[in-house]
Parts: sequence; structure tokens; C-alpha cells
Amino acid sequence: MPAKPFDDFRSLLTALPPADDAAAARVRALFAKADKPNESLGRIEDIAAWIAAWSGRAPPAINRPLVAIFAANHGVVRHGISPRRVAATANEVELCAAGGSAINQVC
Repeated sequence: MPAKPFDDFRSLLTALPPADDAAAARVRALFAKADKPNESLGRIEDIAAWIAAWSGRAPPAINRPLVAIFAANHGVVRHGISPRRVAATANEVELCAAGGSAINQVC
């Protein structure tokens, strides 16, 4: 049977271990003890707790990050939302695949 789009993601998601709620709680406790105004880091605290829960590590660490990029036009050029040409998306995808786009540098 041929692979379907996003099968690799589905496979990864079905292999996830259960979330480690204790690790998330430890990270939240670390933030609560820090010398800073309560919730002053905004979503960073939630993201750190989420990463701790799914990595089972508190504090969490990301050792082998993976970035997935979804690129499409969604008709925005046709509706005047984007000043870029339709072909610009394909060009950007090729540039990214070659390692030369802005997202490559961020990563």
C-alpha cells in the first residue's frame, strides 16, 4: 500500500509515550520559585511544561529538534492578501530544501 501524506507524522504520534505529568509539575514548580513576577514569561512557562511532560525531563531539553514546514498559497495572491507571486512559494520551498532560506538560518 503506498504511503499517504503525513503518514510519518501519524506514525510518530502513535508511538508517543504517555505524558509525564510529574515532570510538567516539576517545571511549573521551578517557575513558581523563580525570582520573577508570576506568569511574567507568558506562554514560555506552558511550553516548557509541555516539553517536560512529553520528554519526561524536568527541566526539559531538546536534543534532536525537528521542524516541519507547511508551505502553500491558499489563494492569498489571487485575493490580493500577499504581494508575492504564486511561484514565489515554490521557489521558497526549493530554497529551503537547499538550506538557503530564512527558516534554515533560524533552525
